[in-house]
Amino acid sequence: MLSHFVQWNFCFASRNLIMKLPRETNDKYVVEAVLKALDVLESFRDSEELQLSEISKRVSLNKSRAFRLLHTLCERGYVERGTDGHRYRLGIKLFEHASSLRRDVKQVAQPYMRKLQLRFNETVNLAVLHGGEVLYIDLLESSRPFRMSAMVGSRMPIANTSLGKALIANAAEHDLEAVFDTLTPTELRKLRAEMEIVKRRGYATDQEENEPGVACIGARIVNEAGVSVGALSISGPSSRILKQEREIGATLAATCKEISRQMGFSERGIPQVVPNRNAAIRRAGS
Repeated sequence: MLSHFVQWNFCFASRNLIMKLPRETNDKYVVEAVLKALDVLESFRDSEELQLSEISKRVSLNKSRAFRLLHTLCERGYVERGTDGHRYRLGIKLFEHASSLRRDVKQVAQPYMRKLQLRFNETVNLAVLHGGEVLYIDLLESSRPFRMSAMVGSRMPIANTSLGKALIANAAEHDLEAVFDTLTPTELRKLRAEMEIVKRRGYATDQEENEPGVACIGARIVNEAGVSVGALSISGPSSRILKQEREIGATLAATCKEISRQMGFSERGIPQVVPNRNAAIRRAGS
């Protein structure tokens, strides 16, 4: 735990003065400046923009030091200034690194996506949560003339999509405040009820909630710690998708469990090590 009672000495040799400043950790290997820079990054919630005074208050730093940290982070692209020049937001560099972290999910999921597309001949989507929204990172389109598909890089609301519902169904309540705050009381009750259904049956549905005439069924992918790192969905005209809801849902849930296993997840709570990821991928695609 962080301690505010441990102090460290900072010597001004030129003045022979010693100032007592609070130390944030007892760990001698932790670099205080890096710790504070990370505190600044973590002070942002989702895609909000904050003024210097707000950031300074959240991380318990004086404005001068907070400004220097922000300026440094801006120089490297991890933080950006708002259009008014007085507010700050998280920068694109964080998104670039987040995208790199998702490459394993994309790589492992692709052969399974091909199998799903061949079996149902509907559009298969892979998405993650980013900035409080569902971000599409890969998809395989149906070959049918009448088909539905988003674009890689497009974003959708969490509460209105099967992907979003699947991703948040098992999340802790305190992690969902930003999502819940955007909903009316009626919408919130509906979403909570759906989350319970998703946890029981293993997949979520979007029955024309995001787009008229379009239905979507989704299931989540988890890592070795059981944390949602992505979700797969199958989308298409409501008449075709809802007719096969149970079959598609069961197949998706089983497929995402297998992808999660390849990501190291074990239902027994014991991480499974995949010695050769490439070999695992080849087996998955065979």
